[in-house]
Amino acid sequence: MVYSNSVEATHPPTSSSTSPSTEDDAPVVIVGAGIVGLVLALALHKQLGITPIIYEKCSQFQPIGAGMSVYPNGLRVLRDLGLLKTVQNASYPYTTRQWERHDGSVIMTAQEEVLGRNEDDTTPLRTVGIKRWKLQIILLSAVQSKGIPIHFGKAIQEVRENKSSNGTVNVQLSDGTQRDASLVLAADGTNSVVRKYVTEIESQNHPLKHAGTTTLMGLASIPRNDRISIVTSLTSQCHAVFFPVSSTEQCFQFHFPMTKETSDCDESWATMTKTVEQEQCQELAQRLTKDGWDEQYIRPLRSVSQAIQINSCLLDQKLEKWVRGNVVLLGDAAHPPVPFTGQGAQQGLEDAGTLALLLRALCCSTRGKLDVQHMSQALKLYEQIRIPRVNELLDLSQLTGDQRRKRSQSARYAEVREEIIQRQVFFHETSSNMLPGATHDYRKAIEKAFKALPQRMPILIEDDEDEE
Repeated sequence: MVYSNSVEATHPPTSSSTSPSTEDDAPVVIVGAGIVGLVLALALHKQLGITPIIYEKCSQFQPIGAGMSVYPNGLRVLRDLGLLKTVQNASYPYTTRQWERHDGSVIMTAQEEVLGRNEDDTTPLRTVGIKRWKLQIILLSAVQSKGIPIHFGKAIQEVRENKSSNGTVNVQLSDGTQRDASLVLAADGTNSVVRKYVTEIESQNHPLKHAGTTTLMGLASIPRNDRISIVTSLTSQCHAVFFPVSSTEQCFQFHFPMTKETSDCDESWATMTKTVEQEQCQELAQRLTKDGWDEQYIRPLRSVSQAIQINSCLLDQKLEKWVRGNVVLLGDAAHPPVPFTGQGAQQGLEDAGTLALLLRALCCSTRGKLDVQHMSQALKLYEQIRIPRVNELLDLSQLTGDQRRKRSQSARYAEVREEIIQRQVFFHETSSNMLPGATHDYRKAIEKAFKALPQRMPILIEDDEDEE
């Protein structure tokens, strides 16, 4: 795991010993206290009045990553939890999206507000950049304020069907303890333990494979304007992204092709000491200077405050099932992403928001209690809504990455793609690869699925609560 070198004084407690507010012998268990697991816990608490129990394998809260984008489709989920203003105050909005060459010349510029257009949004949503650990802290603080217990240092060793008990699942923990759960919701990341249980019924292991890209990603205390820049380079045969996370800091991402021989899918987020951080960034800065990169792209490497290396990994085949009995996969546990459209985290947020609303509509006759009568129907709808949606976004992200890689390797291809980008922005006002992800409203997808049911059942969605 990667830690932040500058955790602010608002850092919440690193562990929780709070007892669950329910007396149920078989509570709802969430595996993983990352972004998706925390959002899921908040969604269950709001939509169903349920207080789940969260198990996290890390011994304490550890902020990971550098910067990330939160697109309008992800912001809609956070808005429905009452967290939109808090997230916006801790982040920085993008006004424009710009495609550039490594020498600083501009290919095309699009207005970012296009991605947030939605007739049902009372307030326009604009993509923001945020430090990943800041978003984690916002979510963790909200979870703790609801009295939702998080047990750190509790890795899941095994999940199995509890045949002696009606519909419950037995969860084995790393400390030798175990407990039964009415529902196990696995948001335990790319190297998910629970995924093995879900896919076991298919007799397939679904191993991880390297996606062909390694990324040097970091933060620099350098002011940046309010645009996100996508930069390609024929001289260095790589592509990069730059975006603000505050008025005085920016995030950089340099994407390079990587051979299978040097790949490592067991540790997709590689930690680096401060010495190694500086060495890697300074070495790259020297290389880019020789390759003719504009100084605006090199300056962050020379002023880096934190850096990590990410080796993108995918499943060898997309999962056909995310559910087995009362065990459900969400986020990277179900669909490890590649980073080229910024939709990895957003799809996990959509998973959490969708599942909570489906459970509320079909399985919540009394707040705070699950009615299991329609559980299988709710989970079937979850798969029907989410699997095609995620697969479309995964394919688009891989296509986008391939297009950028080819632009950095072939002058003729780069020329053709640049003309296509210019046409797309002219006709669509942005890249067509970005629209399916950011413009999506997870609530509309649920309503559409309910209308298609043989027996119409109303979806229950409360008016948004006041911002916390």
